[in-house]
Amino acid sequence: MKKKILHLNTNLDVTSGITRHIELLCRGLSEDYEQHVMAFKGDTDKKFEPDIALHINKIDMPRIIRKLIMPLIIWRYIKKHNIEVVHSHHRYMDLVASLIPGIRTITTVHSKVGGKNKMSYKAREIIAVSESIRKHLINYYGIKDDCIRLLYYFIDSDTMVCTRDKTDLRFQLGIGKDDFLLGYIGRIDYGEKGIDLLISAYEKLRRRTKNLKLVLIGNGKELNAVAKLNAELQLGLIILKSTGDIFNYFQCIDLFILPSRIDPFPYVMMEAAAMKIPIVASRVDGIPEFIEDGVNGLLFEKDNVDDLISRIELMMSNDRLRNEYSQRLYSKVMANYEKKITLSNYAKLYSGESFQ
Repeated sequence: MKKKILHLNTNLDVTSGITRHIELLCRGLSEDYEQHVMAFKGDTDKKFEPDIALHINKIDMPRIIRKLIMPLIIWRYIKKHNIEVVHSHHRYMDLVASLIPGIRTITTVHSKVGGKNKMSYKAREIIAVSESIRKHLINYYGIKDDCIRLLYYFIDSDTMVCTRDKTDLRFQLGIGKDDFLLGYIGRIDYGEKGIDLLISAYEKLRRRTKNLKLVLIGNGKELNAVAKLNAELQLGLIILKSTGDIFNYFQCIDLFILPSRIDPFPYVMMEAAAMKIPIVASRVDGIPEFIEDGVNGLLFEKDNVDDLISRIELMMSNDRLRNEYSQRLYSKVMANYEKKITLSNYAKLYSGESFQ
């Protein structure tokens, strides 16, 4: 009989790296483990395999009441489905899982957050998705090093399929054959994701660069503000909400930009690498663990718009450089971040075995 795993997260968003990580875990281990997923809300029902028990719990009541009754809801679900391992992907869910007796708990830490020290990361086993996160857990939360396992994200190239013609899609988006398209895919957020920096850089670049376009794809609290700014200043931004066929849009992008102020290890940079898209990214947190400046991509200093502009211009002006960097990053992601090794380690983790 298959061991039953319950994944917990607060939200399942189609462009979220955490959601894609959960999806790939469920898909990759479905033959040996019965996978269940529970969240407050989400838009990803169709992203998961039919044999995965996707339980999106939408509770129409005040947030404080909802949070108070979640332990009961999850406990009932665990009992009903005979769940053996609870794998949390958010620190609130980690806390909830810790209140349920007699269940093995694992928490993956995807984000670099602070506060609530006494209420955070109570699971018996903690996974860090980057060295940056591992150091944060040790230095900020005082978690012992030997209690943390480092497991980077992984990709499944078999799922990275383009179903639409690139030329046709660029035409539909209003991108000419001579246009150079900058792209960003992820949460539309100023504070952590630095979307304001990217828009500022784009606004300055388009004044002196012909045929430059920028596409932003995702959801987030600043989505409406960005749309309003785009209309008021006539920036010509292409703004699209989260979409399940994200790889169709990846193929249209000439240069991918990650302007983050905080980003432990963005999933999207691995996907861009696997799609052979050159990357310019900020030098923060876990990004330099993957992108080596001047070797397989370019990094700019956090919050420095002028530095971002100079890096974009360098990439735009040099086809050979873009091709070399994208090929090197593709080779790196395929050699070190493909699914086989990481899935094997997760299988050992769920089974209680040790791994390197």
